[in-house]
Order: sequence, then structure tokens, then C-alpha cells
Amino acid sequence: MRERTLTIETTTGDQIAAEMPTRGDVNPRGDRPSVYLDQNQWSALYKAQQVIGGIAPKEQRAAEWLIEQTEKKRVILPLSSGHMSETCQWRNGGERYALAVQMLRLSAGWQLRDPLAVRQDELTASMLGVIGNHDQPVFPPVVTLEPFATHAGRQQPSEPVANDLAAISFELDALISTSSLFDTLLDTESVSQNADSGWVDRNQRFTDWLGAQDNCGRELIRKQTYAFFFADTHKEIATAAQAADVSPDLMRSWVLSHMETEVSKMPSLGLFREIFHDKLVDKQTRWNSNDLNDMFYLTCGMAYCDYAVGEKYLMSRARQSLRRLERPFNIFRRLSDCVPVLADRIGECFVG
Repeated sequence: MRERTLTIETTTGDQIAAEMPTRGDVNPRGDRPSVYLDQNQWSALYKAQQVIGGIAPKEQRAAEWLIEQTEKKRVILPLSSGHMSETCQWRNGGERYALAVQMLRLSAGWQLRDPLAVRQDELTASMLGVIGNHDQPVFPPVVTLEPFATHAGRQQPSEPVANDLAAISFELDALISTSSLFDTLLDTESVSQNADSGWVDRNQRFTDWLGAQDNCGRELIRKQTYAFFFADTHKEIATAAQAADVSPDLMRSWVLSHMETEVSKMPSLGLFREIFHDKLVDKQTRWNSNDLNDMFYLTCGMAYCDYAVGEKYLMSRARQSLRRLERPFNIFRRLSDCVPVLADRIGECFVG
């Protein structure tokens, strides 16, 4: 079967190709493993090709190998809307453009579904499972070519399309989605960081308050951070209950009797909850505006990609959380740690 791709050429002559979905298959990945890279690791791949001596020799070799295997379509490196946000904030136009071209080439159209949508799916599935009188829904794949997947949790439901126009509508959506992704990342103008919603200040005040409490046992502290977590996610819970068509009484029962245990089972939200807890109870924590972006996207990437590589601090937190949740470690602090495992997975040689 002939590969479906869309190739664009930028105004400076760079060509970028993206794999395109079909209406019947938005996830034609085969047996290719997926690796979610934190923004600092995308920067490492950029430096490996664009900046002489930009990264350590060991990381250089790992980055070159990963680039080669990705270009050969043996590995998938999905992009998230978090990557888009961080990249578009770079002030240096030339470097931003070069980084964006490389990210688009290597991701080749593959996206990480919006964590808001993923978390809602997890919550909805849990509510339906606990109630037990509904068939479990089949949710879209998280690593995907699905049109507009990176912002799936922030879109209004689309109007139904007549059957005879459905195929054309899908093709048009796929074309617009991919073109919009390219256009956003390649824009010549940088964007400003979003204004803080108060999340950082609320977390810092709670962390400071918790640190000042004397004689609080671990169980009580965990209950306190759980209550704070519930306050932070209550809108998501309400949205999921609506999607599951759960009555207020049943939702209340789920929250009071099942939520804590159920959240721990959720791949993305459960990991977020544990890392959130660890940061809240650490007296040394100083919350900043990047924390939400890092935790929000990386926990989803860790949960649904085969491997994830990110900055040292958050990966250390994540390892503690994975240990408590009794989940396997699939996360790494450096490309040079991940690549040997990945090479063994796909049966390719890597000499570090």
C-alpha cells in the first residue's frame, strides 16, 4: 500500500513531510515504539545537528542515532501542544525556525492527544466501569495522526456530517489540521507566554501552609494533598460525569467512595496525582509557571508512549511516583540512557 504523506515547502526552501491518516486508521504505527521528548530533549536533537559541540559527545551519538532511526520510520516522536507553546515562545527567530523545522520533520505528523481529553477519557471510563450498567467506550489512541488531536480537549463538538460527505470532511480536516500545525510552528513571530491563572500562587501557598504544619502524619498529609488535588481537578471530573451521563448522586458516590483508588489506576491522571503530591509536600518546592506545562504533558507522554525522556528534576519525581504505583520504569533523564533500550527494542545496533 502506498504511503500517504503531505509535503510542504517553506518560503526558504525547506521541505517537510507528514504522514497522513485515513478515515479508517488514524494510528498506522505498526510496531514502531513511541518516545515522548521533553522540550529540552528536542533542543538536544537540534543542537546535535545545528550546533558544533552543543551537547556532550555521548549525548551527540545518542541524538544522531535517534534522528536516523526516526527518519527511517522505525521510531515515532510525537508532538504535543505543549511543545508548540514552548517553541513558539523562543525569541530568536532563526533558531526558532530551525528547531521548528526539525521538530516537524522528525514528528512527521504524529501527535500526542491533548492531555485534557485523555484525562477526561480516563475519568469517564472509570465512572462507567464503577457504575457497571454501561458498555465501556472505545477511546481514540493517544499517539495518533487524528486531525486536531493536540487540542482535542479544548474543542466544541462538531456538527454531524452526512454519510456521503463524511470521507471528504475527514480528508479536509486532516489537511487543515496538518497545515495548521506547520503554520503555527513556522510562524515568523514569537508569542508571549500565557498569563498565569493563579495556579502557581495557589500551589505555593498550599505548599508553604503544609510545610508549617506540625505533627502531621503521612496519612493525614496525603489526605490533605488529595483534597487539594480534587479542588484542582473538579471541573474535569464534572465534565467527565456529563460525558458519561452520570447523575449528580452517582458522581457524588464515585467521588466519595471510589475516586482515590480509581485515580491511582489511571495511566496519566494517576501519575500526575502522585507527582503533584510529592511537589506539594516538599518544603523546598518553589512553584513556577513551567511546572504545569511540564507535569501536564510529561505525565501523559510517560503514560501512553513507550518511553519518555525529560529533565532530571521531574524524572526523579516521576520515578518515585512510578515506584509507589508499582508501574515499570520507562522514563529516562538523558537520551544516552534511553537509546540503548530503544535500540534493543527495535533490533538495531547502537554503539554509545
